Amino acid sequence: MIRLIYVVPLALLPLAPELTDGEMIMLWLITLAICWLCLRPNLLRRPIRIGISTGSVVVGLAYAFAAALVLRMYDPSFIIAAAVHLVLLTIIVGLCYRHRSILMPIRGIDLFAWIGSAIFILNKSYWYSTYGLDNLFFAALYPEAAAAFYFAVVCSFIIRLERLDTSGRIIREGLTVATVCFALVGIVGLVYYGAALYYTHAMVADLHAGNSVGTRIYAARLANLDISRHHGPINLENALSDQLDALGPGDNQRILAELGLVAMRHQAWDAAFAAYQRLVREVPSDHMARVRLASARFELGGRLQGLKDHVRLADHAESNAESWLALGIARVKRGEWDQATSAFAAAIDRVRWSPPATGEVQLLRLEEDVDYALQAHLKRIKPYEWSAYFSSRGWAFLSTATTIGHTGVASPAELMSLSGGGSSMYEEIMTRDKHSVSMRKRGYNIAVIDPSTGQLDGMTRFDTWENRAEGARLAYFLRTIPRGKVVMGSINDEGSGGLTLGAKSALRSVGTRRLPSHWGSHAFIGVKGKTSGSALEAVSDQDNGRVVVGALSGNVPETAAVGSELEHYLLEAARAADGGKAIFLSPTGDRALIAIADG
Repeated sequence: MIRLIYVVPLALLPLAPELTDGEMIMLWLITLAICWLCLRPNLLRRPIRIGISTGSVVVGLAYAFAAALVLRMYDPSFIIAAAVHLVLLTIIVGLCYRHRSILMPIRGIDLFAWIGSAIFILNKSYWYSTYGLDNLFFAALYPEAAAAFYFAVVCSFIIRLERLDTSGRIIREGLTVATVCFALVGIVGLVYYGAALYYTHAMVADLHAGNSVGTRIYAARLANLDISRHHGPINLENALSDQLDALGPGDNQRILAELGLVAMRHQAWDAAFAAYQRLVREVPSDHMARVRLASARFELGGRLQGLKDHVRLADHAESNAESWLALGIARVKRGEWDQATSAFAAAIDRVRWSPPATGEVQLLRLEEDVDYALQAHLKRIKPYEWSAYFSSRGWAFLSTATTIGHTGVASPAELMSLSGGGSSMYEEIMTRDKHSVSMRKRGYNIAVIDPSTGQLDGMTRFDTWENRAEGARLAYFLRTIPRGKVVMGSINDEGSGGLTLGAKSALRSVGTRRLPSHWGSHAFIGVKGKTSGSALEAVSDQDNGRVVVGALSGNVPETAAVGSELEHYLLEAARAADGGKAIFLSPTGDRALIAIADG
């Protein structure tokens, strides 16, 4: 007979990519300690107040925890996850039926477990109905019901485990299997941790040795290590911040400049701001440090001051292509298309770049054809913002589907979230395929999108201006959204005053990292259950204007996505465009194709 104790721990293996390094290592160590304690005969047989042994309690908790972890990764679009649930449920039911003579007596603890499970589901149903999102309840019904079923059946089964296993052999064998499974998960975590540690040390060594090429290569590897696990570049940002803290006063201008540039290139704006702020204090005449400090200030919410600094620095005698490019990007992010075009023209004049001739297509590789500092600025604009800019210029903009931030989830539709805090409140809107999905009322406006179909599952709003009760409702609502759903949010007018600790934590559960300032703007598009920092998001301070983020569903046929077919398709799009030009941008933004139609 295949026993439940062998099967449940094995279901933990698919969770390796979902858990952080620290969680995996701690789970492994804790499990080893529990196994050692439970295999001691005196402790194993020691009764506790509710009338069962310590060993039974430990194994019961382990099962409940294992089931919760399996449910954590559930997504209706994954057949394997659904199959795991069906197999586990079948085994549980089969075991219960095989030993029905022992399990049949129903006692108080069984009623408590089953009633608690029923209340759990009814409570979820009540809150979905309260928010007017009943269809979300049905989308989440299976995992919620499965969680309750696991809880109730496993409790009932484990309470009687000792009657089936008077020798303790099943417990020992099962815990051995669980230990092996946790060890495998822990090994995966150790591999990630070891790679991150190696890349960090190599990057720091090259940074202090003045090897810019090595520093940038290892920084990219460290960032990609996080991104491959659908995180933001957290390890890289922590490593850069640690180095910044370790630098004492003295001649560190070169290290500060390189550290800040690497931080900019990988969107680690807190570290970039700190590095360039310190460099400007030490060397006030460093023009490029001031340009990059203005860019970091702009991205962290001080958009108005950042723009003013860019305008002043672009008119400076020492201005160059980077000064004008940074100004153009700030203009694009504020929706000032004409001024952005003028700034870009000035930048192009200074780099002496020649556009393609009429009837031709030119390939531009960001990593190879563009200076590293200019790459850092170009990466600030996401494909959706480029789409809006080029479309306003009469260009045809082509792309394949883009992922939502670092979540690894492809956008199921063209999504846009524009937040207008304070004086820009009337601009606030969220759209799905250009149709509004925002209630456009004060506070946080939230929309939930199905990741497979792109359909709107529901939308609501929470007046979190000064009402902390609304903040609590926002927290509960975000927690009820099923894992894997795409969540869009934007602030209208003011939405920070009523945010409770629970609301801030719930916002992080959909991938956000930033929080709005008083009367500030906050727009985001994330995926429920993804790590903090994985979402697309933007913030601005009070009276610093609106912010916008977006994701594209793609408008290039699969048959024309590569090679000469793409070039031909791009030329046809250029001929049909009002401006006679077309551009294709790769999903990662590191490759662009530009086409100009025949005269």
